Amino acid sequence: MSIESKVFEKLFTTDKVELASQKVELGFYDDVKSLIGLASAAIKQAKANDDKAFGLLDNLNLAIGKSKDAVQVSADLTKKSNAIMAQLNQNAKSFGFDPKSTDAYKLNSELLNSINALNQYAGLGKIVASRIITN
Repeated sequence: MSIESKVFEKLFTTDKVELASQKVELGFYDDVKSLIGLASAAIKQAKANDDKAFGLLDNLNLAIGKSKDAVQVSADLTKKSNAIMAQLNQNAKSFGFDPKSTDAYKLNSELLNSINALNQYAGLGKIVASRIITN
């Protein structure tokens, strides 16, 4: 058999491959590969958002803790202020003077104003924190 006849024989007996189906398959591969790239980018962004959110949550928890500390300081100051005022009133009765006329009374009034301001700020911190946590 001649070489030409062998080639022609092989040409007609070998399975033919449809190039159109190969192109479609390659197109799907490229589409999936593109989607994987988009998914990877979305995962990176989501992780960055989570990291940022957890950082903010840590800061919020720290602020809540400091707010609680401020409330405790306020309570301690109020207790001490009340004890001082009770002693001042007792001394005023014993020695016969008006406790409101003393510098200690005036300073204690300033202390109470400071305590009220402290309570307001601590209360605002709690309100803000609770709104953030519930949302």
